[in-house]
Amino acid sequence: MRLLHSVRLRRHHLLVLAFIVIAVYFTVEHRYVEEQKRLNLEAAKGAVAFAEALLARRGTVSERSGELYAGDKRLNGDTEIVDTVKTRTGFGCTIFQGSTRIATNATAAGEAVRAIGTTANQTVTNLVYRGGGVFRGVTRTIGKDWVIVYAPLRDGDGQIVGMLATYRELDDFLKELNSFRLLLGGELVLLFGSVSLLVYLSEGWLRRIEHQSEEIARKNQQLEQALSNLASAQVLLVQSEKMASVASLAAGMAHEMNNPVGVLMSASDVTVRCIKKLAEAVESSEGVEQLKNGSVIRSTLGIMELSKIDILRAGERIRWIVENLKSFVGLDESVVRQMDLRQGIESILPLLSHQMAGRIKVVKELSDTPHILCHASEVKQALMNVLKNSCEAIEGAGTIRVRTSAEANRVQIEISDDGRGMSQQQLRSLFEFQFSSQGDHVRMGMGLKVAQAIIRKHDGTITATGNIGQGTTFVITLPVNTFGTSNKV
Repeated sequence: MRLLHSVRLRRHHLLVLAFIVIAVYFTVEHRYVEEQKRLNLEAAKGAVAFAEALLARRGTVSERSGELYAGDKRLNGDTEIVDTVKTRTGFGCTIFQGSTRIATNATAAGEAVRAIGTTANQTVTNLVYRGGGVFRGVTRTIGKDWVIVYAPLRDGDGQIVGMLATYRELDDFLKELNSFRLLLGGELVLLFGSVSLLVYLSEGWLRRIEHQSEEIARKNQQLEQALSNLASAQVLLVQSEKMASVASLAAGMAHEMNNPVGVLMSASDVTVRCIKKLAEAVESSEGVEQLKNGSVIRSTLGIMELSKIDILRAGERIRWIVENLKSFVGLDESVVRQMDLRQGIESILPLLSHQMAGRIKVVKELSDTPHILCHASEVKQALMNVLKNSCEAIEGAGTIRVRTSAEANRVQIEISDDGRGMSQQQLRSLFEFQFSSQGDHVRMGMGLKVAQAIIRKHDGTITATGNIGQGTTFVITLPVNTFGTSNKV
C-alpha cells in the first residue's frame, strides 16, 4: 500500500511537472520572441546606417526638378543602392521622396513588381518625414506586415527631403519562430515523456516485488530530482537577456546528456524485464524453498544489481552536467557580487565540449587571482562568446590556451588559439556587427560585440592580436573592485 501511495504521488508530480514544462515553454518562447525582435530591429538600424553610407559615397543628397539626387546620380527608380543593402545585410531597403517610394525592392501584396510610387502610412510619415523622428517596430504597409526601421533622409542643408527604411517581412520572422517552437516543444516533450515512461513501466509490478520496486522508486526519485534541477537551470538560463545563444547551448547539453539518458532508458528496460521474469518465477513456483534454490532468482537479481550500477553512474553524469550549467547561469547573479574567475572559466568549458568534439585541446594556466566584483552571469557570457569564437576559428585539430593573472588591482584573462587567424583589416573591425554568407542567407554575428559591451560595462578592456595562419589572442582585463565607476555600455 505504501508503494501504491508512492505511485499516486508520482502521478501527481507528473501533473505538476507538466504544468512546469508548459510554463517553461511559454517563458522561453516569450523571451526568444522579444530578443529576436530586438536583434532584428538592431540589425535593421545597422542596415539603415549602411544605406546612408552608400548614399554619402555618391555625394550630397539634393532635390532637383522634383526628383532626388545623390551627387550627380538620380535616385528616382535607381535600384542599385537598395539592392546592394539587401544583398549585403539581408534586409530590404526603400528610399522615399517625401512619403513616396522612389526606389525599393519591396513588392506589394499580390504583386510581382516593385512598389514604386506607393506611399508610407500616415503615422510613419508624421513621425519621420514631418517630425524628424525614427520609427522602429512592426507596421503594415503595401498590404504586408514588416519588422521595419524608418529614418529621415536629409539634404546637404539638413532639411528632410524623404525617408530611408530597412525591413524584413514579418512572415520570415514567424517562420523562424515556428522552427524554434518545434525545437523547444520537441525537447520538452522528450523530457516529460522520458519521466512518464519510467513511471509507467515501473507501476505494473510494484505489488509483487516490493524490495526491488522500492529500489526502482529510489532510482526514479534520483532521476526526477536530476531532471528537476535541469529544468530549474533552464528556467534561470532564459531569464538572462544576454543569452542570445540559447539554441547552441541547448545543442551542447543534448549532446552531453545523450549517452547518460540512453543508459538510463536501457537500464530501465532491463529492470522492467527482470521484474517480469521474477514475477513469472513467483507465480510458477511451488513454495519458498523452490524459489530460494532456483537459479532464476539469483541470476535475475544479479542483472538488476548491475543495472543499478549503470543507473547510478548515469545519474551522477547528469548531476555533473547540471551542476556545471547551474554554475554557469548562476542562481543569484542579477546583482553585483564577488566572482571566482577560475571557477567561472571551469563552468564554461564543459558547455562548449560539443563544439570541441575531441578535436580541440584546452590548456589551462589559471593562477590564483582575486575575486572580482561584477555581474557574474554577464562576465561568463562574455568569456563564453570569446571561447566560442576561438573554437570556430580552429577548422581541424588545434589548441586553445587560457591564462589568468593579476596585477595592480586588475585581473587579466588571455585566450589564444592556433586557428586560421585574421588579417589586420579583419582585426580592426572584429568588434563590429559581422555579416557572413551561408548559402542564400546572410547571418549577422554579434557575439564579440556583446562580449565587448559587457567588458566595457564592467570598466574593462578587450583587445585582439594575430595574423593569418598564426592564430588569434584575446586579452581581457577587468578591475577587481571598481565596477560601475565609468558606467560604460
